[in-house]
Amino acid sequence: EPSYMTANAVGYMFTHKSDCCQQHYNWNYEECLGISTTANSNLYYPDWEQDHICKKGGGQPQYMNNAIDVWMHDTINDCCDKHFKYKFDECVGTTGAAVPSTTPGSTNWYP
Repeated sequence: EPSYMTANAVGYMFTHKSDCCQQHYNWNYEECLGISTTANSNLYYPDWEQDHICKKGGGQPQYMNNAIDVWMHDTINDCCDKHFKYKFDECVGTTGAAVPSTTPGSTNWYP
């Protein structure tokens, strides 16, 4: 540990990891502890770390759970439109909602 931490042990040194996480990473407590969460697993979130697309399933960081209105979305289209507009089609992929054809009289749908 750096000397500034040992010089101020009360603020930086903890006997339990949970105490350290609570003090310094309260906004991301579960991830700090290494706890996998499935909170809000039914909502879509932007994956900045791996694929740079919207995903669902509860793998989002805790800060996204703490601000659901900002980061979490009911549909993949909404998520991709907000966070990956520059590559919307790639983000939506094959899981996007069907869009009605613009051909008059057509009953076809396409992704």
